[in-house]
Amino acid sequence: YSAGFNVQVGQNWSYSLMAWGKNMDQLTKNTFQRSGVYSYYISENGDYGSSKGIDLTLKFRGRSFGSQLQYTYSIAKNNSEYPWANVSGQYVDAPSQENLAYYDRPHDLTYYLYTFLPFGIQAGLTAFYQSGYPYTPIIFKGKDPAEDLRHPNSKRGPAYRNVNLSFSKYLEAFKHKFSLGLNIFNIFDIRNAWDIYALTGKPDDPG
Repeated sequence: YSAGFNVQVGQNWSYSLMAWGKNMDQLTKNTFQRSGVYSYYISENGDYGSSKGIDLTLKFRGRSFGSQLQYTYSIAKNNSEYPWANVSGQYVDAPSQENLAYYDRPHDLTYYLYTFLPFGIQAGLTAFYQSGYPYTPIIFKGKDPAEDLRHPNSKRGPAYRNVNLSFSKYLEAFKHKFSLGLNIFNIFDIRNAWDIYALTGKPDDPG
């Protein structure tokens, strides 16, 4: 389900607001089976989840300058962290519950702008921010480290950030129009963590 509206304010400004919700079922899962002395796993559809969020967009369009800001707040849950999470063969006589999905990113912010520079050069900038992914922390049971299975995906890794810059210019020659471009990626040299240690929550400290 979704509902929202788009509004134009004057000649240059517009904004939109959208709220949405989605229920998901028949997600893929693996189940543990036994037959005599043999054991195996079967893939079937039975997991479920849900997601909901709000999208906000603000735009400005002018003759020589334009920009857009888009923000999303959302939450995604399911009853299994991933399809093979329940392959241990251990069953608990209790209702299942939804926990944060591994792809849950509550905050998502994107911004871009474009403008025209002298000599017919077009310039653009894009900036992106996204919350880190959730993970199950490592705790100590006595002297032994183990996953905190009572609180799955209760911790969150570092956020992802990136800023890019681009330039382009059109040239005409031999009755054709050519485009020259220059793209500079990650102009602030931001070092984003692709993976972390569950014990410390840091990419460079295993604990």
